[in-house]
Amino acid sequence: MKKSKKIISLVLAIAMVLLVPVSVISAAPKGYGFRYAGVTVYVHGKASGLIDKMGEPNKKSKSKSCAYDGEDIKYVYDEFTLVTYTEKNGGTEYVQSIKFTSKKAKTKEGIKIGSKEKTMKKKTKITKALALALTLGLLCSGLAGCGQAQSVETVSEDLATESVQPTETVESTETVAEGTEATAENTETADGTLVRVASLKGPTSLGLLFLMNKADKGETANTYEFQMATGADEILPLMVKGDLDIALVPANVASVLYHKTQGGVKVIDINTLGVLYMVSGEDGLTNFTDLKGKTIYLTGKGTTPDYVLRYLLTANGMSADDVILEYKSEATEVASVLAEDPTAIGLLPQPFVTAACMQNDALKVIFDLNEEWNKVQGEDGSSMVTGVTVVRKEFLEENEEAVKSFMEDHKASAEDINADPATGAALAVEAQIVAKEPIAQKAIPNCNITYIDKAEMKQALSGYLDVLFHQDSLSIGGGLPESDFYYDAE
Repeated sequence: MKKSKKIISLVLAIAMVLLVPVSVISAAPKGYGFRYAGVTVYVHGKASGLIDKMGEPNKKSKSKSCAYDGEDIKYVYDEFTLVTYTEKNGGTEYVQSIKFTSKKAKTKEGIKIGSKEKTMKKKTKITKALALALTLGLLCSGLAGCGQAQSVETVSEDLATESVQPTETVESTETVAEGTEATAENTETADGTLVRVASLKGPTSLGLLFLMNKADKGETANTYEFQMATGADEILPLMVKGDLDIALVPANVASVLYHKTQGGVKVIDINTLGVLYMVSGEDGLTNFTDLKGKTIYLTGKGTTPDYVLRYLLTANGMSADDVILEYKSEATEVASVLAEDPTAIGLLPQPFVTAACMQNDALKVIFDLNEEWNKVQGEDGSSMVTGVTVVRKEFLEENEEAVKSFMEDHKASAEDINADPATGAALAVEAQIVAKEPIAQKAIPNCNITYIDKAEMKQALSGYLDVLFHQDSLSIGGGLPESDFYYDAE
């Protein structure tokens, strides 16, 4: 039987302890760990003294804990990222998760990036379920410490990364991220053409879930190798190097990649439309012009949400000077502001919107930015495109039938999750994209998962990129793509 091959992005997070209270975790037996700088680091072990012995990290950041009363601290090293959590009021610091970003890093059992499930089970006594979770590489720091949290932060932060800073993306393509490097070559297997597919952990991946499930069961003509990344900067280098065949990325990033590879990629479909919503508990905000003089909380300056908001303000006779824009680094920070002050106005992507509204009945969606975009553009205008699917031109030329087969599979998968959100929610939780089925089930219909190709795709996407181009040409790689960017669009 054919099996979908997965590339490991190894995160040490023990599934069995995710539901254990903090008071118990501290006394839990030691599990998986790895040795660095003469110390062994264990998940949910005490972090006190470890950091000093490990040396100064390349980067350190703090945020309010998603599951506990204290704070999360992220330490970024060359080979791995360590996330800790602390108890309230500066209490004991514990290891929350360890994410490997280099093949040099490995557990004390010898498990590393690229390890296969069979190897992991041979070297350890881990359960099949945990082995699968590790192989999928989906136990990330955003979920590892949030098993019992009753807040909006239980939704993975990675769902907000489908809008990225394009200038940073251009730079990131210069080097290949070792932590996600694919090892398989493109070959014609007994089960069909091997197609290596990467997606972002968010709405774009939701549209692939039914396909992934079918591939696991051997019900597809192609043999698929899936991997899921937390950011586009992990995917782009692999596409540039030729270690991936197909990638689901933000629309602007696809254009950046086109320019970076000198036309080496083609877009084959639109997989998600606008997932941005404005949320508030304040009454009386019925027209976009009602935002004048208001403070709006949103994520990163120079990202897609920022560009879209500025465009809509201008289209409604205003400018960014008519509002106060308060930028936060993460969607969870915006959600926290709304939790503390429901009268505040926040710009959030799905499923953060659903999670926030489920946690606080005072909150509601005041503006669907997809609808606002359509109002401005008119019936024959462009669409607010969130995610697209691109294929390497070389792979397409050599395996066009396999690409067409993927397109059919992708279309069916998108239709299936929209028709059956309940099953989709279960698959999303199993894939560790969303923490809880009720949130996933309610969010899926609002994630605008779609499948649009050919001429309709070109019309929607080209117009959207044109808007971004006039906002900031670097956001799409410096210029609009040529017509050869759009596959089968004539």
